[in-house]
Amino acid sequence: MSGATPSAKNHAGLPPLASRFVDVAGLPWESTRFPGVLQKTLLVDRDSGVVTALMKFAPGAKLPDHEHVLIEQTYVLEGSLVCGEGECKAGE
Repeated sequence: MSGATPSAKNHAGLPPLASRFVDVAGLPWESTRFPGVLQKTLLVDRDSGVVTALMKFAPGAKLPDHEHVLIEQTYVLEGSLVCGEGECKAGE
């Protein structure tokens, strides 16, 4: 796997397996195609499809039903996330 943080300029030229220290606060929130949903992309590996991103949902924002080819991990800081498999609350 050779991942990169697209908006992290200090990652250019790092070897594929080098540690990448991400200034998360310095990364911009990016619009998505879904109203009320923003993201900060922390890692993208185009070969494997692995993506690590922070997501910010406005109250009531929704994503359409979808599937993930690989694992999806969720940790909720505030509010809750409800999907077909249940509810993930703040701190979970």
